[in-house]
Amino acid sequence: MNHLPQKDAEHIIFPLIARQRTYAPDDFFRLPVLHGCSGVQLSQKGPSLLPLHEQPAFLQEWLFFALIAVVLNREIDATLFRQYRDGAEVVDTGSIRSLFDECSSASLSSVGGRDWNHRTRAILALEEARKFVLTWCSDRYVYLSTPPEHSESESPTPSRGEGGSGVQFRLQHRELCLSFGIIGETLDRLCARQMEWSPLTDSPEPYGSWEDHITDGRSWGFSNLLRERMIDMGWCRHEVRRISAMTGDLSSLYYISSFAFDPATKQDHSRCVDDRCVQDPWAGFSVHSDNCDGAGGCDRLLPSEEELIRIIDAGDIPLLLFDGDANLILTEYRLGESADGGSISTVGIEERFVAISHAWSDGLGPSDGQGLPICRLAQIRNALRKDPDEPELGDMRFWIDSLCIPRQQNIRNKAIQMMGDIYSRAHTVLVLDSNLRLTPADPSVTSQLEAIIRINTGSWCTRMWTLPEGIEARNVHFEFSDRLLSIKQLRSHYKDVKHNPRHPDHHVYKAGWVFSPSIFILRRWMDGMTSQATTATADSKTIGHLWLSMQWRQTARREDETLCLARILDLDPLPILNCEGAGDELKDERMARFLESMDERIGIPPGMVFLPGPKLPMRGIAWAPRSWMTRRSRDAGAPLLVTDQRPSFLTSRGLLVQYPGVQLHPRRGAPEARCFWIPTASKLRSWLRIRYARDVHGQGEVEWAAAWKTACSGDGLPCIIRSRFDDHDEPEIGLLVQRMGRESSMPGRSRSDVFWVKALCRVWIQVETDSAVVAAHSENFRLHVGSKTWGEALDGDQRWVVDGEHG
Repeated sequence: MNHLPQKDAEHIIFPLIARQRTYAPDDFFRLPVLHGCSGVQLSQKGPSLLPLHEQPAFLQEWLFFALIAVVLNREIDATLFRQYRDGAEVVDTGSIRSLFDECSSASLSSVGGRDWNHRTRAILALEEARKFVLTWCSDRYVYLSTPPEHSESESPTPSRGEGGSGVQFRLQHRELCLSFGIIGETLDRLCARQMEWSPLTDSPEPYGSWEDHITDGRSWGFSNLLRERMIDMGWCRHEVRRISAMTGDLSSLYYISSFAFDPATKQDHSRCVDDRCVQDPWAGFSVHSDNCDGAGGCDRLLPSEEELIRIIDAGDIPLLLFDGDANLILTEYRLGESADGGSISTVGIEERFVAISHAWSDGLGPSDGQGLPICRLAQIRNALRKDPDEPELGDMRFWIDSLCIPRQQNIRNKAIQMMGDIYSRAHTVLVLDSNLRLTPADPSVTSQLEAIIRINTGSWCTRMWTLPEGIEARNVHFEFSDRLLSIKQLRSHYKDVKHNPRHPDHHVYKAGWVFSPSIFILRRWMDGMTSQATTATADSKTIGHLWLSMQWRQTARREDETLCLARILDLDPLPILNCEGAGDELKDERMARFLESMDERIGIPPGMVFLPGPKLPMRGIAWAPRSWMTRRSRDAGAPLLVTDQRPSFLTSRGLLVQYPGVQLHPRRGAPEARCFWIPTASKLRSWLRIRYARDVHGQGEVEWAAAWKTACSGDGLPCIIRSRFDDHDEPEIGLLVQRMGRESSMPGRSRSDVFWVKALCRVWIQVETDSAVVAAHSENFRLHVGSKTWGEALDGDQRWVVDGEHG
């Protein structure tokens, strides 16, 4: 795939095994027929429809050369893509950009600038190819330590591709499978950017027709080959998992996987696992900067504790200045009260200040009352002087948590309450990351795309407290070895690359997300509140994007998670700070207070009952995750992003929500298999495929059997709560629940209107669209109706009070 850039590694070699002939636009739809099948049948049944020895060559003809021909609407000579490597024929995609230019010129010169037949045919071909690649060529989202024959997919992708033929084909032809995904993405971008085609139909978020929601917006799947390549380049397995989940597409990950892993702190990650990095983030930590050994009078400095307390107690912001004589000067940013009661600054433009954002393990905090050494303060001062476009930054005062938050508890709590105001008022937020200081930002040495990748793979982007600092900031500057780069500069470059198909980095532009799409949405929401001077509360989608943004964050003090969440959602942190206890007890108690504050101030999104991960062991909130940092991908948060959300409220017995569902009539005897089908219509025309969705790596048959047995032992029939209200045939998350006794009814409702339930496990639900599968299950059901499970559909007005297992 040499139309994509690479950094420190050679391109992956993709073998050329197709017949080297000219492929016509009609070949994409004609080739399967010549082999006795159709594209739809191939998507449903997989490579096994073809003789084993013909599979690789046929699929390269169909999913590579014929697909290019139909999308470009021209004949494609396979020899144009031929290159010799060590005597072997391999695929060379270097000429594809010129083909794209010719195609877009021809399209624009056609009648009215549009060839609708070409457009329709190309879109249908891409959708057909995408379905096949997702089901049979994508590795999906699996743990690298999982044996292929025991796939542990975290995505709702139908399990057809997990059969023996699907797994074996992927294992034997990994490079081929990866090439199908990358060329599919490349052709998608041609249609969207150069041809400027829109999808045939529009679908509401998060289920857009061009981006398949089930793979995290990764509409052409995942590749373990790229993940293993990163490990070979020295990356930590846990970091590989994070990056592969966060990166926008295969093409961008192909580029990122060519980077050598060279962090500032040298550590051995060979023992790290997918779930966690075993290395202590504080390992290699030094109080002093790299160029200082602590000798020669490098004393620690700190501001007056008494003066800090006075400033914060007055409701003002303490600011610091480190002058040329190595003096640390404490100053005050005074806040006044406007006529409408809101805070306003009483200082002029010359009094602007900078807020420092950093990972504690980089050596700048916390100071434990001893202050920071002179070398670290000089490092901050020198960083502020690195911006040639904004030299006045070098004269600005700064705020940093390790020096500006006193130890006295009541004042410390007040200082923490003020942090959101500090970062939103700052002229800019300066990000200090030791990994970035290894890289120059000079564009003649480092492309801005590479600079963004260095930001996104540095320590700053993984720490919990840096999330609100990035969201609240008006502007952000990142320190590199030779200069600062601002978020505005990087965002401008990203837009240029994204919208310029001829830019050399265009096909990996998603690697240039300075912030993830969810964080970008949160920044836009925060900007809207700031510009309108409003205190508008977050809606369900905003909270959904916050949940997604928290997934891969880490902190040494997990009990502070809810303080971080409360700050972003503008909830009073004082009830959380007043919680007592230690360890998990304190963490759980704080999460309970946070949920109560959410319910009172902004409402709890009903989709939270579908979220994965360990739950709070407390009656009434045992449906709620114990943490929002669960390392999950976008599909797990999809219920929070559904447009049609009904109100919910917290009760002493659980969260009251309103969703459609299915009431099950279970068969007697053994539990259903982890993947099973049920009819929901008397004429057996509508079937649902139900598949167990594990919450923790390693869960399987035993956990599913226990959940099924519990569901069937309730006071009523077991049910599955569905997360969507619309008619569709895509996978959606559901919740298997046990019916519980009803002690009372909801106000204004009869007891029969509300189902009191206990959540047991998540499941994936999908309408079965394969007519052959429906026919087979229908016939089997008629013959063995007494030993089959069936379901009754419950409409969207059904109310549920959901709780979970609790102590």
